[in-house]
This record gives sequence, structure tokens and C-alpha cells, in this order.
Amino acid sequence: MSDEGVKIIDHNYLRYRKALKALNGSYIRFGFFAGSNVGFAKIMHSNEFGDVRKMSRKQRGYLKRIGVVSGDSIIIPERSFVRSTFDEGIDRIQKLCIKTFQGIEEGREKTAALKELGKSCADMVRKKLDSGDFLPNDPFTREQKGMNKKPLEDRGALMDGIDHVVVTN
Repeated sequence: MSDEGVKIIDHNYLRYRKALKALNGSYIRFGFFAGSNVGFAKIMHSNEFGDVRKMSRKQRGYLKRIGVVSGDSIIIPERSFVRSTFDEGIDRIQKLCIKTFQGIEEGREKTAALKELGKSCADMVRKKLDSGDFLPNDPFTREQKGMNKKPLEDRGALMDGIDHVVVTN
């Protein structure tokens, strides 16, 4: 049998197999870790993926009284800040991964290397959040937050909540 016509594409797997073996299944969990603030995590999830939420009777009554809404639901548009960061920054992330693999192959401790990679990715998401490049808030929301507030702008809890965890084996 001939190898003619066979093309091997390894996407750097063979080049970095020593580093991948050294990782031994270790990985980085990345995102917003709710801890005890489950309500805030739900808000962040709703913004990342978009959501339609049923209003409580109290919310509905208040919003109807002030003439803002007539329905029973609030629509939160998708304002992806994690997924879009990774989609838009895939080239940079690939370079960071290669740098991480090279460091591990040169003897760098895997946990330290993965922590640095996780921190770099978290910084990218924070930069995306700070850009404010999202669908605008509803006029009512802008009024409640203040006219200069960008979508997803808060008092720092979101920025502080973006984190990573290295899971080692």
C-alpha cells in the first residue's frame, strides 16, 4: 500500500505531545463562579445567552403603572462577553496556548503555566466588558442606571467575578 495521496495534518498535536502528556488531563475552568451569589450568576447567564423572563406580579404592576410595559415578560437580548471574547480572540488564545505548551516542555510547572493562561483569558474578557460594545440597554434601563451607563456596566462585581480555576490530576 502506498502513502501517495495521504496528507497528515496534526494541528501541532505531535509537536506538543510532551506538554499534553505532562498536563495529564489537567484543564482550566473559566467563567463566572457564583459562589453564594446565585442571583448574580443568573443575571450574567441571561446576558451571555439572552433570556425571556416572566415578570413577578409586583414588577408587572410597577412597570404598567409607569407606562413602560404592557406584557408579562422581559426580554433580555444576548450580550455575549465570554463566548464572543473567545471567538474574536481565537488567534491570540492559540498563541497563548502554544506559549503555555512550550513552557511546560521546557520544564515549567503545569499548574503555574495554566494559571497564567487562565489569567490572560480572564483579562481578555474584562477588556471586552470594559469596551461596552453590546446591544444598547432599553431606554427604561438607561433611565434607571443613569444615561451614561453602558450595557453590562456594574459596580465592579462582574469584572471581579470573571475568574478561572486550574483543575489538576
